[in-house]
Amino acid sequence: MGFGAILILAFLRFPLALAMGLVGVVGFGELTGYRAAISNLGRLVMDLGQSYSLSVLPLFILMGLLVEKEVWQSNFTELHMLFLVIKKVAWRCQLLLLVECSLQFRVHPLLQQPQCQK
Repeated sequence: MGFGAILILAFLRFPLALAMGLVGVVGFGELTGYRAAISNLGRLVMDLGQSYSLSVLPLFILMGLLVEKEVWQSNFTELHMLFLVIKKVAWRCQLLLLVECSLQFRVHPLLQQPQCQK
């Protein structure tokens, strides 16, 4: 019944998130009582509003706006190129260490099993 109500509201061009929230509150209200449903809705909104994981999204949008306005664009590309150079050098060092260890018939340090000391 709730799914049908969501479909009807969706076909009436009601925003889907609000339709799902409205149907959920009405359904929970029918099961437990509307006072508990409104109380639960208020608690849920506060919990989601104070969630750290959801605070990352507005910061990501802000960073995109700053790059779009060319505030950081030149510095960002220079930093990205520096990161790529450092990554390439680190990869080559690992490859040289692997070749050196294989030439000396030793086990690569990253592949060694830890030795238990007594």
